[in-house]
Amino acid sequence: MHLHGWWKLPALAALLAIAPGCCCGGDDGDDQDVAEDSTDAADADDTATEDTTGDDAADVLPDVEDTPPEEVDPGPCDGVTNVNCLQIQLGETMFYRRLDDYETQDIDDEGTTRTVVYLPDLIDEAVTPRPEDYRYKGYGTDGYTYGGFATWENVLNGYIELGNRRLYWDPSQMLPNSWNVRDTYLIVLSPAGG
Repeated sequence: MHLHGWWKLPALAALLAIAPGCCCGGDDGDDQDVAEDSTDAADADDTATEDTTGDDAADVLPDVEDTPPEEVDPGPCDGVTNVNCLQIQLGETMFYRRLDDYETQDIDDEGTTRTVVYLPDLIDEAVTPRPEDYRYKGYGTDGYTYGGFATWENVLNGYIELGNRRLYWDPSQMLPNSWNVRDTYLIVLSPAGG
């Protein structure tokens, strides 16, 4: 008989005897302790609920109705499916603009009045403090884009129409009609290069 492993059997038996009580509450009254612990946790949850619904609730939760709309970040929108959304991409960062959040103006497009948003309003300080350092490319939902890149000078003379998100450019720039991208959902900024 080997004596070096004799202690393992009593230790294993003791663990097996204790294990059901630890995991399942056992038959020795541990169920009551588990129930009391659950009740204590529920009481703590009730207390937390009471604290936020009392007079101090205004200190805990901001009043959304008192928050100006421009301070509420509506989060991302999908420019492909939402005609009110324009996505602006700078590197890995995506900015989301809801066109109806911006001031509109009417422009004349060869005898037709168009309600538009001025493009530079959409590319604000949050996107870049130096917009002239970038070139711009607009993409339609069909994958169409104009050849080349728009400069900041072009963008200063550009508009996007509400509803169909068609890009319009001041005629004095003499850009081809192909630059009037329809269903523009994305404008990508890339470094203008020296």
